[in-house]
Amino acid sequence: KFDMDEALQLQLGAGYRANLEKELSRQINVLKSAISARKDAIQRVYNSMPLPEAAALEGKTFAIATTEKVALSDIFTANNMRKAETMGVVNCFIYGDILRTEDDARSFLKAAGYDGDLDAIKFINGKGLAYEDVVAEISKQSGVTAMQNIGIRAAQGELGPVTIKEARLLEIQKVSINGVEVVAAINSYQTLLKMVTTPADLLEKMIADGQLPPGVSYDNGIFKYLPKVMPIDYGRELSTYWNAIKQVRAAA
Repeated sequence: KFDMDEALQLQLGAGYRANLEKELSRQINVLKSAISARKDAIQRVYNSMPLPEAAALEGKTFAIATTEKVALSDIFTANNMRKAETMGVVNCFIYGDILRTEDDARSFLKAAGYDGDLDAIKFINGKGLAYEDVVAEISKQSGVTAMQNIGIRAAQGELGPVTIKEARLLEIQKVSINGVEVVAAINSYQTLLKMVTTPADLLEKMIADGQLPPGVSYDNGIFKYLPKVMPIDYGRELSTYWNAIKQVRAAA
């Protein structure tokens, strides 16, 4: 009977497993460094909008929920979640269709560069849930009971019919760039947090005056988002990013 492990030991030496694991770890660290370096290089274009000042959050608790489709289309999701977390924002992550399990969702965020405590994020399995049930679960897990302090960013149509208007939903539109359809999530985390931290009366005035943040429109209780300018290579950047994240997750 042929023993592959024994054959490899004879060929490569008794410590071949440890050496392979060490080399794999080295290559993954190189890949992680490359992802980080690329983020630094494209930040000015892909993540240019600053988060609101910490003073805007004082005295209140806010929850920002991100769906898996948006996270997969926003290279800086993990970075912005981590920054907002240090300001007291409760982050929620809605998975269930692409990332099937909570473990999948956790490994994705870790591979994407989230370097905080994953237990601080509230993971919500949205599969089969109606929109109002998703909102209720965000409120329950985050502890944020004031609905206007809950923001949700989702891809166009991702959460089904919007049946309640109290939470602030930012529905991110899809665009086709060079024949590739993408969710236009650039700067959407910052945009949503800015809207959630804006007092209700001021936000109503901004709606009435047509003075919403760049790229945001309002339609029957839903804020819709489409950046006015999209980089022509957005689809290519996302494809490269997805492939790198898959390799990091596979090696974990």
